[in-house]
Amino acid sequence: MRSRETKVKVHNQWLETDREKHPSAQRKRLGRFIRVMTHFRAPWSKSLIVASTFATLVCLGVSYALWTLLVDASLEPLRFWLALLPLAIILICAVFTVRGYSITNNALLIDRLFWTTRIPLTEFQSAKFDPDATRGSIRTFGNGGFFSFTGYFRSKELGSYRAFMTDRRRAVVLRFLDRVVVVSPDRPQDFVETISMYADRR
Repeated sequence: MRSRETKVKVHNQWLETDREKHPSAQRKRLGRFIRVMTHFRAPWSKSLIVASTFATLVCLGVSYALWTLLVDASLEPLRFWLALLPLAIILICAVFTVRGYSITNNALLIDRLFWTTRIPLTEFQSAKFDPDATRGSIRTFGNGGFFSFTGYFRSKELGSYRAFMTDRRRAVVLRFLDRVVVVSPDRPQDFVETISMYADRR
């Protein structure tokens, strides 16, 4: 079985060949190849690792402190729920993390911890790798760095967008007719080329 590195090299060789030079039979082979190169990992940046570790320790510390300090018998029910709240925050943020991305013929699939978020590609317009795309963004509703950068954000450059990221420096901006989505695959440029090939085949 060929290694992932070998597949990437073959993938890039295909991309370097002008689209008009492919006869129909070769285009069909190219379409099958896209399905092979569907999955991309979502590696964590150092900043996300540090922030998530710190936030987890803080939540555990707060939970322990609430459980041990509120010893008054009259506060027993309240103590339980207050101590449980920081643990619930850890769990909720963890289940919304991003584990990877898969490109199919008609959708982008974002792997979460227990489910998959599906984004149809029917209105897909363009993809661009931009490490600075999310700079200066304001979070309007979402998670700003506890196991992931997910939810709704706004910036001067992108306007309102939805993020599914684990590393801001790997940001790939996906533009649709009615929205903007930002992801962070492990091989940003390969991701851009692969999803753009889907658009060319529609």
